[in-house]
Amino acid sequence: MTAAVASLVGTALLLAAAFRGGAGLVRGTAPGRRPSLLVLAFATAFSIVPVAGHPVHRWLATFYPILGVPLAALLFDVTWSGTTGRPVFRDADRRAFWAFGSAAGLFLYPMSLGLGPFDPYALGWSFSWLFPSIGAVAAVLILRGNRFGYALLLALAAWHGGLLESTNLWDYLVDPAYFLMSVGALSGRAFRHAAPAAPLSPSRFARRAPE
Repeated sequence: MTAAVASLVGTALLLAAAFRGGAGLVRGTAPGRRPSLLVLAFATAFSIVPVAGHPVHRWLATFYPILGVPLAALLFDVTWSGTTGRPVFRDADRRAFWAFGSAAGLFLYPMSLGLGPFDPYALGWSFSWLFPSIGAVAAVLILRGNRFGYALLLALAAWHGGLLESTNLWDYLVDPAYFLMSVGALSGRAFRHAAPAAPLSPSRFARRAPE
């Protein structure tokens, strides 16, 4: 039951964020509070529509079975900020989201495909040093006032409670979409900072001819 509820919530948040993003591209601006509520209600209703004996969110789970807790938290923030005008996560929190998603994905996925001496995915099947390590990172972030730490704590609690269909801790911490979004966000940020400033006009340095 809890896995089905998590699947419903994740699908509704994902669809709501996609609808908001599409509307923003078409209109040039993101929807306001009332349209955002309508979008969330429509996404939730659409997720439970039965198709061939199963709700839509279960069919979508066959293509993307596990939505990690950090990505779900980001999607929740998109919906919450759209409906209330008050974002949950600040810029510093989002930078921590992207940094963790990139680091976790780079550590997990290549070696899980056989490019390293061991498979780190095996660490998530039972209690290992991965759990206290993530807990320590979460504690440090929270003490520093970074709200991403709460998302990590929520991931640990969700894994302990078996909220998702997977029993591997890694699936609660990172998923392919979150990893790719993190790499893209950090790459875009690095590109913007590395982009050269606009060249100065030569006319600013030209000497005026004597009268």
